[in-house]
Amino acid sequence: MGTTKIYRLVQSRFYFVKFVHSVVKYILRGACWVSDGSGNSFIHQSIRRARTPRPMRHLLFGTRDKLNCMKGFHLLVVVVSSIWLSACLSGEPSGKTPNPGDAFDAASLSVNQSFDMREMPFSGQLIKTLHWTDGNGQNTLILSGIEANQNGDKPKAEIFANHYVEKDGEVQRLWKIHDWVDQCECDCDVLVVDSTLHILDINKDGIAESSFVYLLNDRCDASPVTTKLMMHSGATKLVVRGSSQLYLLPPTEELQAMGVDVSGMKLKEFDPAFEKADAKFRDYASAYWDNYIERENAMFKTRMEGQN
Repeated sequence: MGTTKIYRLVQSRFYFVKFVHSVVKYILRGACWVSDGSGNSFIHQSIRRARTPRPMRHLLFGTRDKLNCMKGFHLLVVVVSSIWLSACLSGEPSGKTPNPGDAFDAASLSVNQSFDMREMPFSGQLIKTLHWTDGNGQNTLILSGIEANQNGDKPKAEIFANHYVEKDGEVQRLWKIHDWVDQCECDCDVLVVDSTLHILDINKDGIAESSFVYLLNDRCDASPVTTKLMMHSGATKLVVRGSSQLYLLPPTEELQAMGVDVSGMKLKEFDPAFEKADAKFRDYASAYWDNYIERENAMFKTRMEGQN
């Protein structure tokens, strides 16, 4: 909690405590000064009658002076008010429990906004940027890459992703990834699937998760392509690795007849980091992957039917 917020909270609590103190003071003043005509209050008479006052009564009303009686009541009000104020400052919820998910502002999400490249450097050619606000601050995700023909005679294609966070005037890199395909003999490219770029607060903790799919293509035939679902929650990397474009794959029965070990094919594997993360992340990533493969197959089927 910042200094300004603490000051405002203390200020508001102070005025409330002062108001309560004033009300209780005037109410209890009557109790101290109510008399039966002898000039002594009922409280003073009861104290006089008590030969051995209890410790608390002695603390508050141990004297017969009316001024001390009022001081005792004031002390009680101050002690109770202090305890209540301490509970407020300790962060204990009062009334409606705040929803941490409100820290992620979905309306703040924008694409390809300008940014300071000196504070947020990246490698290769810019592909796309995403910007949003959440509990971390102002976020900028930069996707960039290097095509194979930009590496001269070296058959290598690369992809980069950098996530920067700006808060209180400071910019820090939250995470970075660098992936590639090399030693290519035929195809050689890395493709980010634009429609898979998602920013969403999955577990409603106020920190948005980023996710996107990219393909590592170094094929020379119509075999499935190596595919990764890259997902981050804060600085934690969560990856699903497998293969897509499965519509090019012969039926399982034909593969087995050809002697292909189908059980060894990596179609969908979860990174071990999912085991330590919120279970919602794995559920989301699994459904996300399955949906992508389903949509991809449907698009291929439509394209093939259009050619017939």
